[in-house]
Amino acid sequence: MSIDRSYSPAQAAAVNGLDVKAVHNAIGKRVIAALSDGAAGRRLSEDGIVRLTLWSRIGSALSAEKREMLFATMSRT
Repeated sequence: MSIDRSYSPAQAAAVNGLDVKAVHNAIGKRVIAALSDGAAGRRLSEDGIVRLTLWSRIGSALSAEKREMLFATMSRT
C-alpha cells in the first residue's frame, strides 16, 4: 500500500533543523521543487524532503553542477 504524503515548509524545516525562511529560499532558488496544492500553498514531497536534507547538509561542499548531477541521478532511480 502506497500513501503519497506532502509536507508544509514548516514541517520540512522542523525535520531538517532549518528556519522556514531557508526552506522557502530553497524553493525560490529551485533547489527543491514545491508541489502545487491550490489553497494549501507550497508543499513538499518526500523526495523534496530528501533533497532539502542533502542540500542543507552537504550542499555547500558541492558545486551547483555536482549537486544537479546528484539530484538528476536520484531522479533516475
